[in-house]
Amino acid sequence: MRLTQKDEFDDFSNSKFLQDLNLKLDEPITVTKKVAVSVRQEPMVIDGKMNPKAIEAINKIFLRYSTDGKMNSEHVRQFIGGCIGDTTKQYKDKVEKLFSDYDTEKKNYLVVENIIDFFERAAMDKPMIVSSNFTSLGIRPDFRLFEETEAESKQEDLPRWRLSQNPKFYEVVFQMLDGNEKLARPAWRLLERLPVSKSIYEQVINIDETKLAVLERSSPYKLLYCLELYEYFLNSEKKYLNESELAWRDHFLNNGGYDQLFELFCKLNQQPTLKDTERRILEFLLRMLSEYICGNYSGRDISTAIAIYNSELELDGILEFMKTGSKPKSCSVDVEKEYLKLSSPTKQEGRELQMNVDMDSMLT
Repeated sequence: MRLTQKDEFDDFSNSKFLQDLNLKLDEPITVTKKVAVSVRQEPMVIDGKMNPKAIEAINKIFLRYSTDGKMNSEHVRQFIGGCIGDTTKQYKDKVEKLFSDYDTEKKNYLVVENIIDFFERAAMDKPMIVSSNFTSLGIRPDFRLFEETEAESKQEDLPRWRLSQNPKFYEVVFQMLDGNEKLARPAWRLLERLPVSKSIYEQVINIDETKLAVLERSSPYKLLYCLELYEYFLNSEKKYLNESELAWRDHFLNNGGYDQLFELFCKLNQQPTLKDTERRILEFLLRMLSEYICGNYSGRDISTAIAIYNSELELDGILEFMKTGSKPKSCSVDVEKEYLKLSSPTKQEGRELQMNVDMDSMLT
């Protein structure tokens, strides 16, 4: 990956967040498939002729950039972009030169023999450039196509994947998080850059009524880690979730999952002092509960949603009202009036509220 007109990002940029790459707003980015393999470089030219293996590869690449055995000007533009690794430009001069040099009969198209001739001539004088063009086109140093081989790193061979499959590794990292404040930030940043732990994922996906309490006692950071999984399962569109994750969401919603979150929220909120990790958990829970409230009322009468926003009710009361549609059993006269507004807001009240409430601030 590289910024247009700039150098390619080096390997030290791997796993960096976009904000760490100093990208400007609306700055074009060119992303190409880059595969690093260790194979022997075959000679480009043998006895003054293009290596037959290279010719075979060129024939296959030609099929990608042609129709019915012919390359028109647009095909040639795409082909040149493939050689250079940037298909966003027009390359007008290069296209015209290629046609001028090889379309000697003025047919306004090129055939595979023309492309082979083009590479053969270039390989005599500039073999390194041809080698670079081949790599951009997906041709390996041994003139096999990357897409036809298994040379790409398999997921199982990647260090990140191996770490994600190792429960002992995550156990050590969470011990570092909970026991050493100086190491907590870099250790947490490492976790954010790794795939989800397989063992923790399975713990979350097999939720039961006591899961939150167990996690709370075992490790605050592990609880925070699991809450991020909760948020993903609850807020993602169905098409991005597998069957187990969809089943988890249904189970969570139908078995008081948000009640557990709210109980934990209240417990943390009542503590006189909070550690940094507990504060982050509290903020995370508050966001999840807020999203739950907004989501429940997003499709209902706008006056009801605005009435909730304007009410002076406590969060637990709002959640109870959302579940049952009625006020708590014991509440003061003033609070009861607030619930009456939620239960039966008039259309006139709704219109007045819509006029007086800043909708942007309502969603913050």
